[in-house]
Amino acid sequence: MKQQVWIIFFLAVPLCSSVQVHNATVNGDVTLSPVGISTVRSVVWKFGIDKVAEFDPSFSEDVKIFGNYRGRTTLDKETGSITISKLTLEDSGTFSVEVDSVLMPDLYRLEVHEAVYNVTIIKADSSNSSCELLCTAKPFSGEASFNYVWIKNGQFLTNGPHLTVNKSHLSYSYTCNASNPVSWKNTTVKDICKKAVNNVDIRKADSSNSLCELLCEAKTSSGEASLNYVWIKNGQFLSHESHLTVSKSDLSHSYTCNASNPVSWKITTVKAKEICKAPNRWLIPVVVVLASIGVIGIGAVGWRLYQNRDSKPDDDPAVNGTGAGSNRDTGAPNGESGGLVDKSTV
Repeated sequence: MKQQVWIIFFLAVPLCSSVQVHNATVNGDVTLSPVGISTVRSVVWKFGIDKVAEFDPSFSEDVKIFGNYRGRTTLDKETGSITISKLTLEDSGTFSVEVDSVLMPDLYRLEVHEAVYNVTIIKADSSNSSCELLCTAKPFSGEASFNYVWIKNGQFLTNGPHLTVNKSHLSYSYTCNASNPVSWKNTTVKDICKKAVNNVDIRKADSSNSLCELLCEAKTSSGEASLNYVWIKNGQFLSHESHLTVSKSDLSHSYTCNASNPVSWKITTVKAKEICKAPNRWLIPVVVVLASIGVIGIGAVGWRLYQNRDSKPDDDPAVNGTGAGSNRDTGAPNGESGGLVDKSTV
């Protein structure tokens, strides 16, 4: 019967007790003190159902420390307070205390946290209209271990590790504050959604008898074309535009285009003479077509001559021997010449 009464009393204690929460840092220390007690005669501290420390002068003037609390826990005999050092995450839990053999109604909840450090912001995802940022803090033992707050220009935006930024707002700086009950840190980024510049190219855009226009083209890996351009000749700045007009008297120089965005830059250099004297791109197909037409025409003429090389008319007198003056019929006897008779001999 006595045991049943004790169980009922023990179960009823939490119903009328309060819980004191104590936050502490890993490798730090914490002190727990009985509430409303100035002096004690005997005291027993427990973690759950396991004893942590005990002092009872009826049995011994020495303080007893139990389990893995040995070597890092002290107990004050007069106030009944205990101090635990070299805290670990496993020390998190609920403590209770008995003073002078009476179980005190208050409970002591110890929460041990890792200090926040190495807060970083990365780009988690991106689309044509938005960019998603992710804030992380280490040591990373689960997102619930840290609280995240996003700030822009000193104004609160949202809670949580993720932030979706409209691409029209990418010029702003964004700050993530990661915290827990014992520490906090923050970090700030700008233009993190930009891509690195690549594929810088210079080509001839147009030309005349006296001028040549160069065009610098560069894109990022995401196809972003809103870049900054700087033209340089012999180390001297020329222009901020993507186009550069060069006088043909200056074609012997080399020209450099620097394409950049807030996170990266690339340069390329060309000799203006090589670019501006090269034929226009549209001209090459025209030349090929004209050359093809010429080859076809020459082939047709050659084939016609080949077909007519042995063709002669059949009635050519020189060929058939029937022309005037050849084998004329004179009526002369056989074996006699058909020539004229010399009458002087008759």
